[in-house]
Amino acid sequence: MVYAGDLKSPGGNSMRVQVPPDPPEWNLAAFSIAWFDPNNHKNRKAIQGLGVCHTAKNPIEIATGIKLLYKKFPDLRDILTVKWIMTNVWGSKIWVLKPSYMKYWDDEIYGDDESEEFTLK
Repeated sequence: MVYAGDLKSPGGNSMRVQVPPDPPEWNLAAFSIAWFDPNNHKNRKAIQGLGVCHTAKNPIEIATGIKLLYKKFPDLRDILTVKWIMTNVWGSKIWVLKPSYMKYWDDEIYGDDESEEFTLK
């Protein structure tokens, strides 16, 4: 499973797009992540996929998501905690994403073939 943060600012702006604010069950979700080397336009990587998501429902799921966020954003360690996620006034949440299908682009690996598709169970 992939965990994604849903961080909102006090002004109501959100980094989350097209996900219901508090879904009762798993919800269908599409996702996309892209990267490119600004010094080499032939070096691109991307993932597009489909899956289902829900908000983290317990402290263990929340802690797992927070630990993953710390890897990319270590400065959040002093701010982002399980307690903060569970009590913040903006309603920020950790989301759990379970992919069922992914398409992976990697120019270095696939060259002209460009991508590979994966169906997950």
